[in-house]
Amino acid sequence: MKSVSIEKVKIPPHTHCKICGRSIPLKKEYCSVECRGKDEKQSKKSKRMSRFFMIAMMAVLGLLMVSNLFFFSPAG
Repeated sequence: MKSVSIEKVKIPPHTHCKICGRSIPLKKEYCSVECRGKDEKQSKKSKRMSRFFMIAMMAVLGLLMVSNLFFFSPAG
C-alpha cells in the first residue's frame, strides 16, 4: 500500500454570512447589502407573524372568557 501524505491548509479566522453562508471576515455579519436586506425583511416578517399570533391568542382567550360568563353562569 502506498502512504498518502495529507497537507494541512491553514484557514484564516472567519465566520459565515447569516443568509447565504459565504465566508466573511470575523467582524462582519453579512457578505453583501443584499443579504442584509433579506435578513431585515425576514426579521420584520417574523415580528409581524409573532404579533399576529399573540393578538389572535388574546382574542381567543377573551372570547372563551366571555362565552364562559354567558353560557356557564351559575343558575340563581
